[in-house]
Amino acid sequence: MAAKRRKSVGLGSSPAKHAQHAAHELIRAESALATAKEATNCRLAFSGVKAARAALATAGAHMRSGGESEDPALARVFARVERQVVRAEGDFLSACVKPR
Repeated sequence: MAAKRRKSVGLGSSPAKHAQHAAHELIRAESALATAKEATNCRLAFSGVKAARAALATAGAHMRSGGESEDPALARVFARVERQVVRAEGDFLSACVKPR
């Protein structure tokens, strides 16, 4: 089965579509964070944190591509999810990475 290709957002996309894609990526980031929090081992936790960081980066790219019509509510959600990702990264590092 071929890997599903993610549709790239071209120049013809409207700001509303960019906002919609950003919102979807933020939902993916929150889902990945939930996976990381429920992880039973460090490998799963790292996978969830990494997926959340990737989805957050994609959401940020969509928001920047949207132009001047940035939605303040979407920006607040982005900031909240970003804080959660940073906190999850710190929790992962303190729990799973041992100092030398």
